Amino acid sequence: VQVCPPCTEFIIRGRENIIPQMEKIMLELVNIRPTFTPSPLVYRALVKYLLFCAHATPAPVTSNMGTRVRDNVEKAGTAENIAFWSLWTPEQQSLMAAEYLPYVAFISSFSTGKTKCLTNMALKKARNGEKAVVCIVSNLSATQPTLLKLQFEQQIKMCEDQHTRANIVVENIKVGWNESFIPEVRKLMATLPTHNIFVDELVLPRIDKHPQVAADLEQIVQEVEQSATSRYLWLAVAGIANGKPEDFKNQKMQTLF
Repeated sequence: VQVCPPCTEFIIRGRENIIPQMEKIMLELVNIRPTFTPSPLVYRALVKYLLFCAHATPAPVTSNMGTRVRDNVEKAGTAENIAFWSLWTPEQQSLMAAEYLPYVAFISSFSTGKTKCLTNMALKKARNGEKAVVCIVSNLSATQPTLLKLQFEQQIKMCEDQHTRANIVVENIKVGWNESFIPEVRKLMATLPTHNIFVDELVLPRIDKHPQVAADLEQIVQEVEQSATSRYLWLAVAGIANGKPEDFKNQKMQTLF
């Protein structure tokens, strides 16, 4: 059984180790909750949990309660189940659970989960053995990588699976104010022909240039559809050059994308 370093202090091995470790657990509870007061009821609750839920192997009890509790804990504690119930909104969950959704454009406002959805799909692709590139857009005048790029690079480094780390890269692309991002996307597609492409912090050019951007995007989609390699192209829009609130209305965005 593998044990993470923070948990090693609370592992109970053998009868002689029970009392010292229980005292250590009670001390930890006092540190976390200064108002906590040990009592027989608290001790009984700890013992019940340790007997039925915290065994490295099934608890040696005569009834099947231990097995049932263990199975339920394992089922409820899977990464997929936790993600389903605590990470995504219903709309985001339906998006992330889709089997095949190659072209997505996020046009919602700030702090609505655009980056989280985009980067998690990139990681999902990498975990499944596919190649992915996450592109963080910045202005031509920027001389340093953005905090978002550094944050995601750190997130990749923390991935335990080396294959996931090898399958995903983070790039910084620079786009001038009121310029189209299409040329930079085409460069990426040519440089990384097998990678799924995820572009974040995208600032669109002025509204009068949107018809050309729409035509260029349609051509890219046609080229991808006709190629032998299936790939994703996800875009997260952060704004529009000189944009007004009415420029973000669904009808206009649907015409563009």
